[in-house]
Amino acid sequence: MKRKLQITQRAMERQMLNITKRDKKRNEWIRNQTGVKDVTRRIAQRKWKWAGHIARTKDLGWSIEILQWIPRDKKRPRR
Repeated sequence: MKRKLQITQRAMERQMLNITKRDKKRNEWIRNQTGVKDVTRRIAQRKWKWAGHIARTKDLGWSIEILQWIPRDKKRPRR
C-alpha cells in the first residue's frame, strides 16, 4: 500500500509539472520543484500524533474502548 501511494503521488507531481516519464527526471528533482511533502511520511506523522493523543487521554472515551476491543466470536490474530 505504501508503494502504491508513493507511485500515485509521483504521478500527480509529474502531472503538476507537465512532464512525462520519458523526460527522465529524478524523483528528488520532481519533489524539489513541486515542494510537496512525502505522503507516507505525512501519514506516519499523523498516526503517531493520534497515538500520542490517545495515550495522553485521561477519560475512558470511545477511542480507548475501540483500541482495546476484543471480538466475542473470534480469537485475536497471533502476533
